[in-house]
Amino acid sequence: MQACRRGKKTHYQVMGVSPNDTQDQLRKAYLQQAVQIHPDRHADPIVAREQFQKLQEAWETLKTPERRKAYDELLERNEMCARIAVSEHIDLDDMECSWCQARNAHAFRKTCRCGGNYLLWEDEMNETQNQVVVGCELCSLHVLVHYTVTEEE
Repeated sequence: MQACRRGKKTHYQVMGVSPNDTQDQLRKAYLQQAVQIHPDRHADPIVAREQFQKLQEAWETLKTPERRKAYDELLERNEMCARIAVSEHIDLDDMECSWCQARNAHAFRKTCRCGGNYLLWEDEMNETQNQVVVGCELCSLHVLVHYTVTEEE
């Protein structure tokens, strides 16, 4: 999944459902569409195969509550990216890392051009995502921080 995708149909749109629909409603819509556009039952199997693959991808993403929640969070970030002008893309490695005893967590900090700081706490990073928008504490600038979450051994 990518953040800040624009112009591409959401999985909900591909399935012809609403984000507010229940899991059962999604399953029924998937089954109904799968029968309608299955390549074996379609006049143009090449077009149907492409549509069917998109439907399968949408269903694989939305069929479990956990995957659906992660996807909904992605959509929310996409909407935020559309509303917020990101001034810079940075890598987490470009941020200064420090330990905060009071919060019992790592903090990642980068100085903004205004003199303020972009501050990202480790608990704000999610293993199903690989980027997050962080605002400056003093001005209206935002950066998109790219990262990879790895499990500790």
